[in-house]
Amino acid sequence: MAERLSRGPSAPRPLRVLSLDGGGIRGISSILILENLMEKIREVKGLKSVPRPCEYFDLIGGTSTGGIIAIMLGRLGMTATECVRAYTELAQQAFTPKKTTILPASPAGAYSAKALESAIMKAVRTYCVVPECSAKREKGQRTTETCPHSNLEFEDKTCTKTVVLAITKNDVDAPPTLFTTYDMPARFRGSTICQVARATSAATTFFKPATVGREGIEFVDAAFGYNNPCEVLIEEAQRQFPDRKHLQVVSIGTGLGDVVSIKESRRSIIVALKKMATSSKEVATRLDKRYGDADDCEYYRLNVEQGLQDITLSDWEKAKEISGHTHNYLEKNQRVLERIANTIAGTSQVAKLSPSPEFRGLDPVETVSSQLARVDLDEAQLSPPSTSGGTEPVRRTNASPNGPRFYLPLPRNKRFVGRGEVLRTVQRMLFEDGDCGKAAIVGLGGMGKTQIALQLAYWTKEKHPEYSIFWVPILSNATFDQAYTEIAKRLPLSKPEDGDEDSKKSSTRQSVLEYLSSEESGPWLLIVDNADDNDLYFDEIDEWIPESEHGRVLLTTRSQEVAVSFAGADSLVDNAAVCKELLDELTYLPLAISQAAAYLNTNKQLSITEYLGLLRKTEQSAVGLLSRDYRDKTRYAGSQNAVAITWLVSFEQIRRSDKSAAKLLEFLSCIEPKSIPGSILPKLEPEEMTHAIGTLCGYSFLTKRGATDTYDMHSLVHLATRLWVQRDGRQVDTTRKAIEQLDRIFPYENYENRELWRNYLPHAIRALRQAGDITFYSLSHLVYMIARCLLFEDGRDKESLDYASKAFNWARDNLPKDHRHRSETQEWLAAVYGQMGRSREAIELLEQLMAGYDAQELAADHPDRMQTKYELARAYRKVGEKKKAVEMLENMVDVDKYQSQDEAHPERLDVEHLLAKAYLKDSQVTRAMELHKKVLAIRSRTLADDHPDRLGSEHELAMAYRQVGENAKAIELLERVVATSSRTLPEENLDRLESEHALAMAYYKHGQIKKGREMMAKVVAVKAKVLPEGDPSRLQSEDRLAEIANNQETN
Repeated sequence: MAERLSRGPSAPRPLRVLSLDGGGIRGISSILILENLMEKIREVKGLKSVPRPCEYFDLIGGTSTGGIIAIMLGRLGMTATECVRAYTELAQQAFTPKKTTILPASPAGAYSAKALESAIMKAVRTYCVVPECSAKREKGQRTTETCPHSNLEFEDKTCTKTVVLAITKNDVDAPPTLFTTYDMPARFRGSTICQVARATSAATTFFKPATVGREGIEFVDAAFGYNNPCEVLIEEAQRQFPDRKHLQVVSIGTGLGDVVSIKESRRSIIVALKKMATSSKEVATRLDKRYGDADDCEYYRLNVEQGLQDITLSDWEKAKEISGHTHNYLEKNQRVLERIANTIAGTSQVAKLSPSPEFRGLDPVETVSSQLARVDLDEAQLSPPSTSGGTEPVRRTNASPNGPRFYLPLPRNKRFVGRGEVLRTVQRMLFEDGDCGKAAIVGLGGMGKTQIALQLAYWTKEKHPEYSIFWVPILSNATFDQAYTEIAKRLPLSKPEDGDEDSKKSSTRQSVLEYLSSEESGPWLLIVDNADDNDLYFDEIDEWIPESEHGRVLLTTRSQEVAVSFAGADSLVDNAAVCKELLDELTYLPLAISQAAAYLNTNKQLSITEYLGLLRKTEQSAVGLLSRDYRDKTRYAGSQNAVAITWLVSFEQIRRSDKSAAKLLEFLSCIEPKSIPGSILPKLEPEEMTHAIGTLCGYSFLTKRGATDTYDMHSLVHLATRLWVQRDGRQVDTTRKAIEQLDRIFPYENYENRELWRNYLPHAIRALRQAGDITFYSLSHLVYMIARCLLFEDGRDKESLDYASKAFNWARDNLPKDHRHRSETQEWLAAVYGQMGRSREAIELLEQLMAGYDAQELAADHPDRMQTKYELARAYRKVGEKKKAVEMLENMVDVDKYQSQDEAHPERLDVEHLLAKAYLKDSQVTRAMELHKKVLAIRSRTLADDHPDRLGSEHELAMAYRQVGENAKAIELLERVVATSSRTLPEENLDRLESEHALAMAYYKHGQIKKGREMMAKVVAVKAKVLPEGDPSRLQSEDRLAEIANNQETN
């Protein structure tokens, strides 16, 4: 096999660490130095505005007041200038002595901890990073008085990695505790920014110790042993970024000399502060010796060594003096700062490689192979990305009716570099050119189209917060429909009308199209990614892409035909690097490059761009083109010269040399090529799995998404794997094995499993589609499992019915009556009928099952019989046969199985919960309330506060309270349910709407008529959007609103 050459930079970008010493009010000196450094970076990068430190450093950390500054810069993302202002104000408020203080060394602390906490929380409100507050500041509105997030949590995996140090009061000689934004220990989880800032700044004799975490651990600041935290931060950064071997470290001191002059009288303070000064200098000296001449580290120590010695840690009135000494220091060290700025900005010779001169001015066709050696480290981009490492989880926003909405299933790539000119061009086309609402990027996978689009999405979210942003991948019809379904959930749309699955999908497409085409939608950005299949795009997708003067659409594609059709003459076709596009298209395989050159030499009328067009037309045509053989005298006789054939040869080599990797490859051919969870793969021993994945990644057949356990496969390679499996007649066997694997690992629809089964769903559906007419037990069982999950996805009950029907029909036709799979599919089909309001059909199926169990003489407490009785009781209750429901459920509670279970067993609680509802329906209110209270007490103790079962119990108990006129108690419960639901469920969710309806009625019955009317009006407005006219639930809310309004006017 021909040797593959690597492309792009030969090493990852350097690991950049910013370390901030402690030093009280003298922390202003540190920020002023940093402000000057960031201004230098702006100059060398040619940026319009001074960048934020969090955009250039991978990890920011500090001790004591350096820790507070680190929080401001890293967790809150302030600019250095904002940080100077915020820190000066904080210091003035925090370092004003208590009025009752007699001795500065008072054990309780000379300064008010409450004043410090108040100052920190004020800074959080002023620079709050919650989107709603950021949006207000973008519009020029202050958030200091209006922000409700004073107690914002310190942990936030979306920000630059931020670390602050503190030590426990009981063991000051122990290593420091690291509070981090990215990996907070369980005992400190939930700690607020204010609590962590207090812990790191609780300087002995200045502030009383801070208590943090569930165990109430007391902390003092780490300045008396780790005032210079740089060593600790370097070690932590290397743990978090083990692959980034090259270091760039900036350590900034606060002017502590060898000895600090102290005016306070207590000997212990003087000793401690001398130790603090000495430890800072010792650390700096050690690091300078270690890294001063190192090839793999640039270490810079910046510290004002003269002029600040006599300024005490708390002397905020000398801020101007601190500024003056710092500016003198900066004037004397301009060249050093320029050198550091060039290093951090990536513009020094160490950080950037230039293309070799021998590649300039050569014919691209003749030199296409030689360009393999060229490295392009173009880091230019409009806004330097945050570099906290890893990827950023998506914040999904259920916006207010008039606010922006987001569907961004891919995290931000914070290490994005290169393609800066293309990104700027797209930004200009869509947001600066007044008449341009559409743009297209053409290029192959690997060129960075998706990454450019992703950068644009997050840039838009930051720079244009009023824009809604939606992401639509067109890998297949299924992924398009799934994206539009997710978008529809976030928009104020009515639910699709009843009908078959195709009509429902068409209705969803139409609703999204009409809404985004209307003025009501507000400004939006739609990114249509991977529109590579001409037939799919033109036949199925094109007509559903909205157009509006308020909207912007970016399309990425490998098809020039699609790009030109979509964007017209203004399409963004990346012609500047056409040869590099071809190299990327051919995955840098020398054999593929040689084949392309041979084809172009034979067809001289064809340009490279036209060849790329042929290559990108469809996946099938690409494989056909790349399967053409050609003569190559440089290769051995009998060798395969076509790249597609070479892929097949590579697959065969893998099958011979690494059977585990081949097993994975066969499985991957049956599922979606993108967003592949590692946990979905066939089970192997850990070492074996690591080696197999390494083999596939080594061939570039599989790529890993950052530090996650998620993988992607290029669509061309994916097609080739299917051809490989088909060629040997292994398609049926491979598909069967894949479905058996998916059936083995596919989880039940439990609330706790929701993220897992949501990740698995597209892959399972793809495998079933690929199975075609194949039928067997595992396939039917997988169809059944999918039906269970789909019932709990908003708006997918009709899909659940389709899958449940297919599973039941197969089981009925192929299995004996007493087979468990036959009974479970029949029972689930009945459950779906019940959920969709078809309770009579559900009862018919369930009574058939019960008759069968009687014929089989199945035990009274057999799990199948018990589950069927439960579903049957639910159906009886829904159709008003309450006596039957109560009798059946009481019988279930009395059987030995439930009597022997722990009282907190979920099955037992489900039955008791349903029995309590049946009691209430049967007017047995006292018994209903007693049972509801019992169930709620147990669920409150064992379930999270947002668990649907707990919320359901609270709702039902409130309904019982309402029935007996105890509306105050009902309101207390329902307010909590509604508050929690508004955080966790979209506003159109029917469970949420029912709780809001119940709360409105409780307000009304309790005499709070105005609140009841406002709440019910909101419910009616939302139901009008999501439910058809004449729907009983909608009519009920409209009637109650009319009743409340009439009563209010009468009174």
